[in-house]
Amino acid sequence: KALAATLESSGTKLLCGGTETHLVLAAPAPGTDITDAVHVLVRIGLQVKLDRIPTMRSEMVLSALRLSTLNPTTRGLKEEDMAYIGLLLAKPLTQILSPEEIEQSHQEIVALVKDSPISSEEWLGESDD
Repeated sequence: KALAATLESSGTKLLCGGTETHLVLAAPAPGTDITDAVHVLVRIGLQVKLDRIPTMRSEMVLSALRLSTLNPTTRGLKEEDMAYIGLLLAKPLTQILSPEEIEQSHQEIVALVKDSPISSEEWLGESDD
């Protein structure tokens, strides 16, 4: 919910009225090309999935990013980290970034996750051995 709230407050449109799970469907701001935004997000170091969402009208299909907080949560990142990631995600979804801004965002992601384990102790649980 922290990711969804940050994206929405940063000008990113959320499909399906937000989220009640670890999944968020985010659409770019008007005038922002979603394919270009995906390429920038990959350069920043954020893994996203571009998806086409069917609607009740067969001729109308929405493009959105299917975002999940599962991986960052499993690595031990918390709500405040997800809000921070939301700010970084929202940038290319709402504006065109310069190469310097892309590199800065990449460095911020690296700093956020460089010391995070692949699976935090919190998610590994206790062994029955």
